[in-house]
Amino acid sequence: MEQLYEFFDREAFDPVWRLSWAKFLKKHRTRWALTPEYCPDHYDGESLRGLISFAIEPEPSTQAIEDILRRRTILWTLQQSDCRLFTMSEIMSKVLSLRDRVTGFSMKCEINSLLAAAVDAYLTRRAGVAALRAVSKLHCVADPGSFLKLNRHESATLRVAVPAVFQAPIYSWLGPYWLDGEQWANGLNVAETRAFVAFVSCAWAENWPCPRIKEMVLEPFTDESRFRDFGLHKALASSVRRRVKGWQKPCVFRQWA
Repeated sequence: MEQLYEFFDREAFDPVWRLSWAKFLKKHRTRWALTPEYCPDHYDGESLRGLISFAIEPEPSTQAIEDILRRRTILWTLQQSDCRLFTMSEIMSKVLSLRDRVTGFSMKCEINSLLAAAVDAYLTRRAGVAALRAVSKLHCVADPGSFLKLNRHESATLRVAVPAVFQAPIYSWLGPYWLDGEQWANGLNVAETRAFVAFVSCAWAENWPCPRIKEMVLEPFTDESRFRDFGLHKALASSVRRRVKGWQKPCVFRQWA
């Protein structure tokens, strides 16, 4: 399964969302922002107009897109988008002056080992419930037993700790149905992301164990496997240590297919 993780600093991007497109276009005069390519059938990453055409349903006319760019804000456009996380990601990648406030990676991997580390850390009291819930929400795991070998006591403990609903949005203005247009996705708000970042940092620094894994296809494992043995953990720790730990208001979202 292809996993995409994207971290960004809300301290830097919150002012961007509030901009009108007119002000954005004056400030960021890139080829992507200015090219008159509408891409009515698909979005190829080449133009802002193509992104708006792709993101909003029903597909707006060329006149409607130009009206959006004249009169609307970026926030309004995100609220109308049928794929809000994707649209946010595309806009963030085009703000060249803020390249150091967004980082991420895409890789083919499994999440079982990350969940194993979080569950074991919670059960052995190396990490609190905030870390467990952050890992569970970001990966849409309501039942860790689907991925891990748990006894009755462990299953009962985790049922209390892990909520069954993971819909709270990164931003309240995204609304309660913020994930409806995404194929497979979820994200964490600032408090949740801080808990996730702290978990990844400690697990990597101390090389926490990853026991109870039921099955993994892409990487070998045993009950003796530890955090640094897995490629996903290495990529997450690299992102966290290089940039995210120094940000004022970190957020993260994940998409997979």
